[in-house]
Amino acid sequence: MTSGAGPQECRRFAALIDRDLDGELTPAQRAFADAHLAECPACRARRTFQADLRRRLDVALEVDAMPPVELLDRMARLLEEEELRAGGDAA
Repeated sequence: MTSGAGPQECRRFAALIDRDLDGELTPAQRAFADAHLAECPACRARRTFQADLRRRLDVALEVDAMPPVELLDRMARLLEEEELRAGGDAA
């Protein structure tokens, strides 16, 4: 009998990685994932890689969430100009 780190178990764990990282595993899935990770260095590495990638993406999205100040200033000027034109047409 295999020790829980065979190809089928790896495929099963791979299908659960996203839910694992989101904290959405059922107790039975959590038990399977924990047991599998304890025995499978390849899946531990894969999970670590995906968790690190998520953290990096979160940081990148957080940093880039606001547009550059120059763009905001330019947009404000363009909106003011458009409002002036629209107000001038109404007069």
